[in-house]
Amino acid sequence: MPTGRRDGAIQIGGIYVFPDRIRTLIEAVHGVSEASVRPFVQGSAEQTRLKAFVVPTHCDNTEALEAKIRAELSVVTKPVEQPLHYSFGTALPRNAMGKYIDWPLETHEANSTG
Repeated sequence: MPTGRRDGAIQIGGIYVFPDRIRTLIEAVHGVSEASVRPFVQGSAEQTRLKAFVVPTHCDNTEALEAKIRAELSVVTKPVEQPLHYSFGTALPRNAMGKYIDWPLETHEANSTG
């Protein structure tokens, strides 16, 4: 019996969203070295949304980079496809074996409707 989707899509607000597509779009933004995009459950209503972890090419102003990423995504994606939370670091989170792992949400929250 099949389990899960093979194309990596998740459903957010009745719309199929592809986290790998969003990751690719984020990595195309000038100033981004690599990124990871994952779903997370938000609030008591348990709504699924996206979060992103971004490794900048140079880490001088992550607030400006986040604003740039948000602006570029807003042109080519639907609101539900846009990550609500962004975290930044010098490398994508990995465990001791080198496998990618989840990361905690930052304390600030974006004002987003979608």
